[in-house]
Amino acid sequence: MSDRRPRAILDRGRAALSPSLLILGVVLLAGLAVRLANNDYGLPYVYSADEGSHFTNRAVEMFGGDPNPGYFQNPSAFTYLTYLALWLRDTGLWPVGPRAVPDQFAIDPTPIWVTGRTLAAVLCMAGVAGVFVATRRLWGTRAALAAAAVLSFAFLPVAYSRVAVTDVGTFLPVTLSVMWALAAHESGRSRDFLLSGAAAGIAVGFKYTAGLVLLPIVLAAALRARRDPKALA
Repeated sequence: MSDRRPRAILDRGRAALSPSLLILGVVLLAGLAVRLANNDYGLPYVYSADEGSHFTNRAVEMFGGDPNPGYFQNPSAFTYLTYLALWLRDTGLWPVGPRAVPDQFAIDPTPIWVTGRTLAAVLCMAGVAGVFVATRRLWGTRAALAAAAVLSFAFLPVAYSRVAVTDVGTFLPVTLSVMWALAAHESGRSRDFLLSGAAAGIAVGFKYTAGLVLLPIVLAAALRARRDPKALA
């Protein structure tokens, strides 16, 4: 028994240092660096209409004491995460200037916009990691590394994670929802259906059009029921 624990720890260490994960780590760090480099461009002026009117300013308004952003043209997940990031900055858990968030936004909004853009970059790279996990499960390590590299350096994923907008926040929950929908189709387990549905709900919390990810869940349930009518009873 005493020999098994060190051996298990060594096995985990070797797995963590596997070439594929090391390559993934390099890809993620490089992708994050591309997104964070000069991401204060243009500030304090914001030239993107979506960035300037939808999320960060709503998060700042929530510091007035009302946790309801009062705005639902877009879902609120990115707004709440931006609020949380700004709150962490304001309480000293994240580097910030001496002023409260609303005062900072009125005097010099640059650090606040940078926080929103940094959040978008981190969410995007979390999605890239999720795509790696899902793709490796389906098609193997090489395809997973290729998918991670494409999403890390393709134009649109990079461009949309250099502005404080919600789009890239859908990457991770959409990927997980599809992965668990496939698992549900294969296993028929209620847990996989629940996980897929929960991830889909989070995705919709970032962008309404992400609701299309419900289709794989419905398809998985229909195919499973056709194969085994008692499975979903």
